[in-house]
Amino acid sequence: MMDRLAALADILPPLPPAPLPPAPWWQAPQLWLGLAVVLAVCVGMGLAWMRGRAWRRLRAQARAAQGGVLPASQTAVQLAAQLRVFWPEADWPPSLRVDFDRLRFAHESAETASLLHATAQRLEFAATPALRAAWLSRTRAQTAFERGLRNASAQR
Repeated sequence: MMDRLAALADILPPLPPAPLPPAPWWQAPQLWLGLAVVLAVCVGMGLAWMRGRAWRRLRAQARAAQGGVLPASQTAVQLAAQLRVFWPEADWPPSLRVDFDRLRFAHESAETASLLHATAQRLEFAATPALRAAWLSRTRAQTAFERGLRNASAQR
């Protein structure tokens, strides 16, 4: 009898396991959900990159001003114009306003070139954290720039 049952057990396959219950919707994301997340991230990064464009331009202008290719008065005017794009001149700290006035109306000399170099360094130093903060918001970038400019002026 045992031999017959053993032979019969070898012939009949075991029963299949019961099917699993369906997964909840959050455990089986659809393709459209993934594409929507990727699209949202791309749009957010694009907007943040565009917010930092003016700060990148200011930093590049400050680096170019340190090179000293153009006359100091012309470079100071370009640098001030780039700074006015996002920060009105009335809100500038008095020391920065005085430096730009001295640069705009000064004759070419070694003192003028060194003042331009120092002012451009201050602006570049302040624009770097503003560029990082621009990814979050314009007001944070503005605040970071003003704080960086005060720190750069204090180090001077």
